[in-house]
Amino acid sequence: MSGLFFALLFLSTLNAYAQEAGDLLVTDWEYKPNTFINSVYVDDLNGDGVNELIATTKDGVIYDLLKKKSGHTNWQYILKGDVKALKILDYDGDGKKEILAGTDNMGLSVRLLDWQGGIKGSSIEYDPSVYSLDASDIDGDGKNDIIIGAQAKSVDIFSTSKDKILWSYATNGPVYYVKGTDLNGDGKPVVVAASIWNDNEQDYAEVYAIDSKGKNKWTYGVSGGIIGSASHPVDVFDVNGDGKAEVLVGSKTHGLDVLSPGGALLWNYQTEKYVNVVYAYKDAGRTVILLGATPYVYALDGGGAIIWRYRVNTTVYALEAADINSDVKPEVLVGAGNYLHVLSEAGKELSSLNYAGDVHGLATGDLNGDGGTEVVAGLGWSEARLDHNYQFGNIVVYTVNKDYTATGTNPEKPLQTTTTTQTRVTNPGKKTTTSTLTEADTVLTTETIETSTTESIEPAKTNNGVTLAILAGLGIGGLILLIILAVIVVLVLKKKSGGKKPPAEPKPANTT
Repeated sequence: MSGLFFALLFLSTLNAYAQEAGDLLVTDWEYKPNTFINSVYVDDLNGDGVNELIATTKDGVIYDLLKKKSGHTNWQYILKGDVKALKILDYDGDGKKEILAGTDNMGLSVRLLDWQGGIKGSSIEYDPSVYSLDASDIDGDGKNDIIIGAQAKSVDIFSTSKDKILWSYATNGPVYYVKGTDLNGDGKPVVVAASIWNDNEQDYAEVYAIDSKGKNKWTYGVSGGIIGSASHPVDVFDVNGDGKAEVLVGSKTHGLDVLSPGGALLWNYQTEKYVNVVYAYKDAGRTVILLGATPYVYALDGGGAIIWRYRVNTTVYALEAADINSDVKPEVLVGAGNYLHVLSEAGKELSSLNYAGDVHGLATGDLNGDGGTEVVAGLGWSEARLDHNYQFGNIVVYTVNKDYTATGTNPEKPLQTTTTTQTRVTNPGKKTTTSTLTEADTVLTTETIETSTTESIEPAKTNNGVTLAILAGLGIGGLILLIILAVIVVLVLKKKSGGKKPPAEPKPANTT
């Protein structure tokens, strides 16, 4: 029996090695800060041609990591509180990038760091907790201003050159999203913001467009609200290619709302559950809108028609599209509860890696200087123990195996999609009123899509993400090898015993 056990162990080791060596993503290096990772970024801060890995944590640490650095840590900056937002940009136009960070630590919640991790300029004294951040020239003086979404129910514009708050816009709830943009393509800056709140167990949300003077241009009331813990529930993107940006809003109860630059509902796509992440990009000139909405990742076109959907069954925390294998096609990376999924541009599973924690951060870029693209996963999870609730995390950097051949399943194709079209402007110039989608407000358009006979079939995942299809391919050879090893073990054991028969039991003594 012991020989058979070791034979099985040997086969298992060979099989695990073959799976890891043959996967799309291969571990290059790791960094374990032993704390929950909120987000990860890849960027060249000082313009030397070498990308760095920037990571944020729940306990207020910002890491600048390099593969070649001893211990991988280039520098770290310790803030107080949970790092809720981070923006990397050349804030002052000196050719080197700065890091703009916001935390929930009241009094010291906004920090502007230089590329070496030191405080840039004067310290920014800002009292409320920060939930979201952006930077853009709002007042037209040619210098970036800091756009702050505050827990204290306001959007604040802070000028570092003037060292003061330029204006503040009051909202009905904490502000979880802000972005400085030009919605109409007319060169005039607008701040898009989203606030979320709960009143008497009823969820509410509003999306605002605010002009450069702090005046409301329009307010859109989101029926059923936006999920409060959503990772990225709003995006701003030109979905129809007209040179103007639309506002994409992921809701808690009715999927995705796409708003015109003037705040009118253009169309809606209904998902099964709440939308946690909205991410839009261009693929060969075509708009693709990704929705992370448990239990699926949806891919829609710019008009709201379904392209594909992929079942994840866990919460989606991060989405990213990048050409990681140099095939001139963007792959889709899905950071989810306990999994990192890699899909083709058509939604086919290329790889699926399993972890103890959840993937909250995703980033791509060349981190080892070989001209290729690495994939970064930032993990975080909590463990409740008797004395404390402990936070853990890990950062894993993967290289891409360009010779990998995918064996995953094709994406699901739903029976139909429903698109809601509405032409009226929603509450232009009004701040506190909300709109509710009703059957009387909508026109339903149904498009039939080819069904898939494998829609409900999900590939089983191994611990390192290789599906049972690979195991089946190895199964026959492994069984033969197992039999051969078992026979060898038996023969070796017989040889050690000398092939002798056990001695016969002694005859009882004759007592007669």
